[in-house]
Amino acid sequence: MASDLRFLSPNCYISDNRLAHENVRWLIQVPRLYSLYRSSGEVASFEEMLGNIFEPLIAVSIDPAANPELHYFLLTVVGFDSVVSTDRDVFGSANWSLDNSIS
Repeated sequence: MASDLRFLSPNCYISDNRLAHENVRWLIQVPRLYSLYRSSGEVASFEEMLGNIFEPLIAVSIDPAANPELHYFLLTVVGFDSVVSTDRDVFGSANWSLDNSIS
């Protein structure tokens, strides 16, 4: 997965259109699609999926000049939310136990 490319789309839109404002904040919703990404071969592990999401954010936090658009976007982000479709349980969380992990 090239999450850094996926992040560029919304943050460039926000940056290009100057949608950030001191009274506007963004919440990033991350869909619970690990099982789909794993079964399709897009990621090999849950760790890889989390890295795809958070490594670009950490990198731009360390060096804002590396991606000014993403940095500008992150200035307005207040949190992350993990969302799942209400019509299906993507992770099968009803079956989770210490012996039955998602990875």
